Formats: sequence, structure tokens, C-alpha cells
Amino acid sequence: MRKYVVGICDPEPKLLKGLMDYINSEPDRRLKAVSFTSMGALRDYLTVADIDILLTYDVSDVTTEEGVSTYEGIRTLPITDDRDADGIYKYQSVREIYRRIEEQLPQHSPKDIRRTVCVCSPVGRSGKTRLAKALARFDEVRGGLYVSMEDFGGDSDNSILYKLKTASPELRDEIVGHVVSEADIKCLYVSGTLFDIRSVLRSDLQRLTEEIFSTGSFTTVVYDLGFAAMSGPELLTYFDEVYVPVLTDAVSEAKLRSLESMLRSGGYREVLSKIIYVEVPDTEPGSSEFIREIWRQTSGG
Repeated sequence: MRKYVVGICDPEPKLLKGLMDYINSEPDRRLKAVSFTSMGALRDYLTVADIDILLTYDVSDVTTEEGVSTYEGIRTLPITDDRDADGIYKYQSVREIYRRIEEQLPQHSPKDIRRTVCVCSPVGRSGKTRLAKALARFDEVRGGLYVSMEDFGGDSDNSILYKLKTASPELRDEIVGHVVSEADIKCLYVSGTLFDIRSVLRSDLQRLTEEIFSTGSFTTVVYDLGFAAMSGPELLTYFDEVYVPVLTDAVSEAKLRSLESMLRSGGYREVLSKIIYVEVPDTEPGSSEFIREIWRQTSGG
């Protein structure tokens, strides 16, 4: 199950301890808490790690737009000793505070059945394509579509990218005509060389996905994206979830740390909150063991 990290910044250790103990007392809860007694300590922590939600008494660097408060892109709830003020009233019960925090977590509803996800990894031979196809298989509503946008995985016989970049009204027909079935998984291989794919921008991805959903055949679109094929990290901000296959050797772990550092320093901290790390099992993608293990790691994300 996806664990969401809530950072609590308040100079009163007593408040921190009670709330921390409550949040971390049950391993099955969706939240995990870390605490700080100053914003300076929080800033130091954010250079090497991340949080999903922040509760803080110090709102001097917090910005609010359209009623949503954030600190460095992190959803923020002010801690206040005024019961009637907006934010978290610090003297209410920890259960009520927990409920207020949970309200800020992503909520899945029947109206929100369409998902656009990405599988990418700086680690080679980590099972990226097998994972992407498995995620497309998991959609049991209308079905999922696997879309290959790997560094060298195109289909030279279609002109999807050309019609996408030229805003052609024929794009939808081109998509429908090139969807193929492989082991009960619907697949679309986007044409072009590495340099063609690198020209795809976030706005292009949005239009391509909208055209795919408009066919009425899919409720999940899974992009298998090569890092060299990305026009930039901003591409990752488009997706609802970003799955990153991992390996546990030292070199692979160093690559993952470099990825996280790049996203932090580049101002893409929001992407880090979407990442779900997965160890892809070395079994047949269609086997019950493979499906069970992937489902265990990704369900509830």
C-alpha cells in the first residue's frame, strides 16, 4: 500500500510526540509521520528526502493559490491555536487531526476511473516493459492500453507522431488502426526515432491521451517511457502515477538517488510524490505469481 509521508513542524515537542505516536502506531495506516521543530530542520530534510503533506506553525514561506496552500510544492496545512482559523487546530484530538490530514490524500471515486500512468527507470534490465504491460492488464473496467515510447521501440509504419505534432484530425483513426493485441494486452507502438520521440511535449501527451480515451475502449493508458526519449522531466508531471522499477545492487541504487536529486533540484518535487517503486519479479508476466506480486506492491497506491 502506498504510504504518504506527513511532515509535522512545530516547536512544541509534546504536540509532535502525541500526533507522531498516533500516526505511526498502526502499520496499516496510509500515513507515516516525521517531525521537525523548525523550518530549518525541515529544509535540511527536504534536500535528501520528501514528504507529501506538511503541517506547520510557520507559514511565512507558504503560498496560497485558489484556496490551496503549499510550501515548495508540498500541500500544506497551517497549525494554529485559533479554533476558528483555517488550518489544523493544535489542541483538538489527534484522531480529528488525522482525519483532516487524510482528507488531503488522493481520493479515488467511481467518477474518476480513467488513469494515465507512466513506467520509466534509469536502471536498465529492471523489467520496465513487463511492468508496464502488467499495469495495462490490471484494468478491469474497459481495459488498459500499453503505449511504447521507449528510446528505440517505435513502429516505422505509422505516422502517429506526425499527426500528433501537426494537430491532424486523423490522429484518432491513426491510433485505432495501429492498436495491436499481444497476449491479451492491447498495445500501441509510437513511431519514430529517438529524436522524434524526444520532440513530444507535455501538451502533446495530453492530446494523445485524450484521443485514446475518446475511442471509448480504454480506462487506463500506460506509457512505457525511455529516459533518453523524454523531452524533459516536466513530462513526468502529466501522469497520475509514475512507476519506477528498481534493482537492489549498489549501482542501481545510486542511479535512483541521482534521479531523486535531479527532480528535487530541478523543481519537480511533485513528481517524487507520484513515484511508486517496484521490484519486478523474475517470472512470466502473465503468471499468477507475477500478477500477485505486482498487485501486492502497487495496490492502494
